[in-house]
Amino acid sequence: MKFKADGTPTVVTMNFTDDPSCSDTKTGPTVQPCPTLCDLAITNVTASPENCPGANNGSITVTATTSTGPLTYAISGPANQSNNTGVFTGLPDGNYSITVTDNGVANCTATSAATVAAGVDNVAPMPVCRNTTVTLNATGNYTLTAADVFN
Repeated sequence: MKFKADGTPTVVTMNFTDDPSCSDTKTGPTVQPCPTLCDLAITNVTASPENCPGANNGSITVTATTSTGPLTYAISGPANQSNNTGVFTGLPDGNYSITVTDNGVANCTATSAATVAAGVDNVAPMPVCRNTTVTLNATGNYTLTAADVFN
């Protein structure tokens, strides 16, 4: 007696004879293989920071492996993106959740996380003077106004 994949028994009834000239051959249905176990794995996550504060040019690169595929990559966080490459660009700083989906026979997911660091301004400020004429008051002083300074 053999069992079906779902666990229910298959009953086979056979009649035997001692007559060697009597034979009957039957072929059962083709048994489909069990689905492949999920071997999806995220093997590497690399996050690059913004190059300046508020530049929104950070990136995340995700590498994953599987024996089936194809793979779909997605990130969610301050920006949401999905693609088939695992490369995400134009990202603001923040924490991101990563989901990789094996859309093949296994149809499973793997998750990870990444942080895109905020950009750091390492350039020292340089004063820029306006070429303007000011009028001094009776005591020889002038009060600087917002309009006198470059933004």
